[in-house]
Amino acid sequence: MKGILCTFSKNSIYIAAAAAFIVTVVAAVVIVAAAAAAVVVVVVVVVVVVVVVVVVVVVVVVVVVVVVVVVFVFSACVFVDCSVEIEIQLLDTPLIGFILIARIQLPQLLVLG
Repeated sequence: MKGILCTFSKNSIYIAAAAAFIVTVVAAVVIVAAAAAAVVVVVVVVVVVVVVVVVVVVVVVVVVVVVVVVVFVFSACVFVDCSVEIEIQLLDTPLIGFILIARIQLPQLLVLG
């Protein structure tokens, strides 16, 4: 009977060691998965921030270009009789969404010789 108890005790130690190993492996996998998820979240946040910054910069540049062109064209029309047509078209692009088209129609100069 003593031998049976001894064998049972040895098996219990092996079972406990195997269970501890399995728990350690599962915990390591969970930790690695959590770290990977955290890295993915950080990468997504960085990408979103970069896209937002790029969109804001593009919009600011477009607004500045529009203002500069409008001021230049209207100041030129003070000295020259011309008509100005400014059109802003919305393009179907995600980042560069605006294009400025300025048409200046100068009067036709007739040269008599």
